[in-house]
Amino acid sequence: MKVAGPEATVSGSMIMAWMKTAMMEELSPRQSEVLTLVALRGIPLEEAARQLDTNCNALYKLIHDARVKLKARMARDGLSIGDFDHG
Repeated sequence: MKVAGPEATVSGSMIMAWMKTAMMEELSPRQSEVLTLVALRGIPLEEAARQLDTNCNALYKLIHDARVKLKARMARDGLSIGDFDHG
């Protein structure tokens, strides 16, 4: 089992702080809610749709739009997907 060292822990904390700020500043409340359920908490899309009283297609669209906004924010902040690979 690989144990995270101090550098990975700091990096992970910085990534989570960036993500929280980016989500608050860039996404609608509904987009944040859906991403939190599906991407961060691992709730299956079908279950999230049931909980939110909507359908999977609507959630796909919300997630797509949220990803576009977060990718644009990453570009503005000078980040890339590789910056988030700390495992």
